Amino acid sequence: MLKSNNFTFLKSLDYDFFQKSKNDVVIRKFEFEFEFENTCNLECIMCSGELSSSIRKNIEHLEPFENKYNANFLEQLKSYWKNIISCPLKIV
Repeated sequence: MLKSNNFTFLKSLDYDFFQKSKNDVVIRKFEFEFEFENTCNLECIMCSGELSSSIRKNIEHLEPFENKYNANFLEQLKSYWKNIISCPLKIV
């Protein structure tokens, strides 16, 4: 993005956008560049085993992904949520 001067979707700009002042050091955005799991019983034609456990098992004939996060991973992040402005997850 930098080499092509495409600054519109540059991830680092988000930090400037969500920062309230120069001294603001609070986490205001969570962004995960991965899926937490791929459990899905659909086999949509435009999808893959990366996002659908059914495709991975029935079409790609591959072993299930190992879940690298324990059941309380998101619970561990809750203490940060009070300041979050942008997050791709629904916070309950």
